[in-house]
Amino acid sequence: MADAWCPDGASSRAVLIGTADYRSAELASIPAVRENLAGLRDVLTDPERGLLPPANCRVLGDGSSDGPSESGQAGTPAVDTPAVGAALAAAAQEATDLLLVYYAGHGLLDEEGRLHLSLTGTDPDTVGFSAVPVDLILRLIGRARAKARVLILDCCFSGRAVAAMASPRSVVADQLEPSGTYTLTSTTQTAPSFAPPGEPHTAFTGALLRALAGPEPLTLDEIHAFVDAELAGRGLPRPQRRAVNAASTLTLVRAPAPTASEASGSAVSVSVPEEAVFGRPPFKPWVRRLSRLFAWTMTLITLPATYFMWVPLEGGPGSLIFTLALLIPGAGWAAFVQMSRPRLTVNAAGLSYSLDPVLGDHTDIPWEDVMFVGLLHSATVGSGEGRKTYRNILLVRLRPGAAKVQLPSLGNLELERLGYHTLGTLKEFHADPVLLRDAVLRRAPARYSTNAELLDLDPRLASLSR
Repeated sequence: MADAWCPDGASSRAVLIGTADYRSAELASIPAVRENLAGLRDVLTDPERGLLPPANCRVLGDGSSDGPSESGQAGTPAVDTPAVGAALAAAAQEATDLLLVYYAGHGLLDEEGRLHLSLTGTDPDTVGFSAVPVDLILRLIGRARAKARVLILDCCFSGRAVAAMASPRSVVADQLEPSGTYTLTSTTQTAPSFAPPGEPHTAFTGALLRALAGPEPLTLDEIHAFVDAELAGRGLPRPQRRAVNAASTLTLVRAPAPTASEASGSAVSVSVPEEAVFGRPPFKPWVRRLSRLFAWTMTLITLPATYFMWVPLEGGPGSLIFTLALLIPGAGWAAFVQMSRPRLTVNAAGLSYSLDPVLGDHTDIPWEDVMFVGLLHSATVGSGEGRKTYRNILLVRLRPGAAKVQLPSLGNLELERLGYHTLGTLKEFHADPVLLRDAVLRRAPARYSTNAELLDLDPRLASLSR
């Protein structure tokens, strides 16, 4: 992320458009759209990490709160064509650094296959007159003064917006070429978008919010990779993107503010051990060699001894018991000593998981590849008699584009499907949770998440903790 850049919030504008309810009975309500708008607004205007001051983020909701709310604050404006046009025109005129436009709702196609964004009063029979053509939004964005323009569409057939920009003969493409632009869509030209039942957000926007909530800001390309990996892992249509010039390196949130000691540079130096190691130490190599020697010695003694005992005992149960009495101690001790003992090492470079340190079997994960490390209190897998609950699971989520790693899997756990890697449980590492937390915080302060923070960041994890 050395070339990533964060736009100036005072010179930037965002217009968030969403339609949850429709007057037409042919268009089903999408309650998750309300949470999409609220979640994205909160991220973009967060006092600590948000890019925009609240006044520069315009939200057009579903028209259910045209007047003041119970708290006395003005509600979100109704979503109709004049409101959308006025909001987009004003933002395009005012923004000089970043213009961000987001839409969530139903995407409809007219008779010629052109994508339109549905509004509260959209009639599917007259799409061209009651919905907003994506081409119109793209033309407006093309005329904007902003240095970077970002269009995010969470609707069915949203990939058609990417196709419109990519066409070599497209007027829209010609208008958008001179400066950085980025279009991110929830699906392809022909596929529907999804709002999974029981989840607070639509699938695409939920993944987008999780990407934005990471400890370090992701560029737009990294956000696309993050969302793509998550949706593909769930078997959902994959998002599409198109970038022009430097827009792909833009970030939508700011990096965490430095602590007071970091800002002043006058903090007292605290000695931090070079590394923290969790797990039972493996047996020394000489102990392993001795155990193997002991096992072979017992085997060699057993063979002639068994022969001489077999004759007087006439091969009865007594001879079998005698043979096992000689073999089991040697073989059992050798197997115990050779048993792998997982270890986790936390150091300045990153995390290192080792199943057998003596044999040099380890997996290294550098901190730059880690989005966050977290401790999930419990996760239940399987069903019926095969149902099993794991406690205190140490998770790691990697940044988009990070090298693939081989780590243990806790059975048929949904965590892998959700994009997480399991390092193991605290019991396996014989780790104290406080010491492990401190080890990570001392070496990568922004990359540790508690159980509560994990559940806030990704509510889907709560379903595994039941």
